[in-house]
Amino acid sequence: MIFLPASPPSAVFRRCEGGSGERKIEQVQGALVLHLASQSTTVAAARGFVYGWAGRGAACWKSVCRTRVWRDLETAMSSVHNFTATTLEGQEKPLSDFSGQVLLVVNSASKCGFTPQYEGPEALHRKFNAQGFAVLGFPCNQFGAQEPGDAAEIARFCSRTYDVTFPMFGKIEVNGAGAHPLYRFLKSEAKGFLTTGAIKWNFTKFLVDRNGEVAARFAPAVKPKELEKEIEKLL
Repeated sequence: MIFLPASPPSAVFRRCEGGSGERKIEQVQGALVLHLASQSTTVAAARGFVYGWAGRGAACWKSVCRTRVWRDLETAMSSVHNFTATTLEGQEKPLSDFSGQVLLVVNSASKCGFTPQYEGPEALHRKFNAQGFAVLGFPCNQFGAQEPGDAAEIARFCSRTYDVTFPMFGKIEVNGAGAHPLYRFLKSEAKGFLTTGAIKWNFTKFLVDRNGEVAARFAPAVKPKELEKEIEKLL
């Protein structure tokens, strides 16, 4: 077992693509660790660096591998439940708290042409919540600077304008180098129309099954009410 210092949520986790045999991913003291069993090699990530151990007693090395393809370790995770996010109140919340529920993950904005779509996710949340369904809202200011407010302003707007009761999280980025790890995972699982997987605009929607696996992705123009049958299939 390899023990590493706890790493910040924004750390860049990577894994090594290549070789064969069992790959086991686990969390050790806040760092994600990948064991490549067939090669007696362990690859881990802490504080943005990649560390490797080759066999017992081997010296620890820190490198960028030239012979294999490295990619974000978040994309190797198999479930939304592996991630955490900060609520509008500033509390870290493990998404494993939603284990066993069907989820609709939406990036939102308060000053967008799609903003009235807040009504749709809220209606879905109220209709299906008792059956094990929840909407998770993630405000984002990356599209036309249409979410300029701070957490308190966003909370007031959602409550007063649309009476939002589903969980809302702190403002994040969904594209680029600063994208939240959850969104890097979502985009890797369902790339949508663009082969890059980039989020096109506010109110892109990801439907997640009870196991935390991405079941479908929907464009901003798709109205939440149109998702009812897809949600019912997963409940």
